[in-house]
Amino acid sequence: MVSIFLVFFPLSVVTNEIGVHYLADVWLPLRVLATVCVMTPLMTYVLLPWVTRLLGPWLHRPPRSR
Repeated sequence: MVSIFLVFFPLSVVTNEIGVHYLADVWLPLRVLATVCVMTPLMTYVLLPWVTRLLGPWLHRPPRSR
């Protein structure tokens, strides 16, 4: 959840900010479709693998012994 949030939130903010300026006159469902079509591949194939590698030591840390 942490790795997805770290990627999704900033990407969503940037995409929506760009969309407001360049797609302001586009019908809302088409604007959402365009942003989802851009965000999904970026998240899945570029940003999530990168963040998962960065967080790897924390994500795969062995459990503490009691």
